[in-house]
Amino acid sequence: MRNEYEEKIFDFYTQGDNFKTMVQVANAFPAVANKLIRLFWNDVLIALRSKYSEQEWEVGFSSSNFDDRFNKLWVYRKSWALEENLPKIAIGFENLQLDKHCWVGIFMSNGIKDHNLDAFRNEMRTLPELNGYKHDSNNWWVKWESLSPLITKRDQIHFLSNDDRQASINSAVNQVDTFMKIIDKKIFTILDKHKV
Repeated sequence: MRNEYEEKIFDFYTQGDNFKTMVQVANAFPAVANKLIRLFWNDVLIALRSKYSEQEWEVGFSSSNFDDRFNKLWVYRKSWALEENLPKIAIGFENLQLDKHCWVGIFMSNGIKDHNLDAFRNEMRTLPELNGYKHDSNNWWVKWESLSPLITKRDQIHFLSNDDRQASINSAVNQVDTFMKIIDKKIFTILDKHKV
């Protein structure tokens, strides 16, 4: 049973031209939402670049195609990079597009040949500071949490409106900073320990 508010909305949108307008708005929503999300990620990119110096850090998208399913926005020390200029480990966001469940966390390349990846990953996952964070079963994400607010979901995209936009950008940057503070000083020690 619909509540009184839903009943009023239903009555309003099913009247004459209101229904046509609602259909037009519904059809336009994905394009508008996708543009808002892209602008948001570009603003997060700019904020991260202003925080992490170009001399020591790499900040960018992993793919030139924003809609690439596995595109990430990541931050990593240049000294964490492999020869192909991909990070051994990075702090990043994945699932950047509308209707995806976006998360932020510690991403690890499975292409590292000069380290015992399982031992490295297991030690990272047992750091007390990372208790409470999730990890995936395919081993790409050492630890992660959902983006907050989860602006890629339709019911939370309103956080990209002018009133909440800067707070959402700040929140994303703060989530990166939280992970970075935990792992930045520990990565080299743990990597050195697990060289093969």
